[in-house]
Amino acid sequence: MQSTTSAYCAQPLRFLIVVLCSVIMFGACSEQPSESSALPSSYLALRKSDVVYGPLNESNPFEHVGLRHNDLVHAVVASARPWDTLSAGNLLERTRLTAAEWSAEHLGFTADEIGDHIQTAFAMGIDSMARYQLAAFDSDHMTTREIDYIRSIGEVLCSSGRFEDIEEALLDLETDILTEAWPAGDSTEIHARIAIAVAKHSFSYWKQMMITAHGLDGATASALSKTSTDVIELTTRADIIAAADVLVAVTTAENLEGVPILKRLGISILTGGAVSLIVAIVVYAKEIVGFLGSLLPWNW
Repeated sequence: MQSTTSAYCAQPLRFLIVVLCSVIMFGACSEQPSESSALPSSYLALRKSDVVYGPLNESNPFEHVGLRHNDLVHAVVASARPWDTLSAGNLLERTRLTAAEWSAEHLGFTADEIGDHIQTAFAMGIDSMARYQLAAFDSDHMTTREIDYIRSIGEVLCSSGRFEDIEEALLDLETDILTEAWPAGDSTEIHARIAIAVAKHSFSYWKQMMITAHGLDGATASALSKTSTDVIELTTRADIIAAADVLVAVTTAENLEGVPILKRLGISILTGGAVSLIVAIVVYAKEIVGFLGSLLPWNW
């Protein structure tokens, strides 16, 4: 029943994504950023703010993959103009334009390469069922322990709880993953470490976006009951978007064996970040578009 529902739900969203965003281009490659605790509360602050990340863990050699996903997402959010908030379609077009400019500056892929990678990501049909797909993840090219850890990330993102409950569970899982004796180098068994970096940082970003978009602050959100409808709805939205990011990031990396590692990771960043944004815009257009619209004055 779940797979039937997933396939049914994926079709209209896949069609809308492909029509509106088939040529989105993303890129990210910069110096290690500093951590910021909150998204801004005004348009000027939004454009000048640092990116929101989860806690940094330098023992993960793939930590930068999660950081770069957030850089990509924030660059698009911070580039919004008032007219972009008239519709999800306008915001998706702004996404395409900004991502193309950023990609030209920071990533060594050609326009054709980026277009191909984005098309591949969209063809996966990732939608609001992403966290269940992640919890049931399987692969013929990964080891059992990699698959088990990736599924565990999905299970965390399927669980109910407050933001801090999810974050704590992800950090506990990160500890378990990084305690494992993984092979040296970056040629084998890299996917679980990529997945936890993306999950941790992506969730932190979308957590703050959802809290801010709904006029809350961290303290208010934490004070709400674990069973509060508001808490369940807000955490679920962040769960779904982060799960989409992780699912595409690891699937893309998995399917590129034989490609040089730096290019594989770049493509993983590009495709995961793209789907993170598109799922956020298409599935939660009212919240995301409305939030940006509230920040953007028409007289600038």
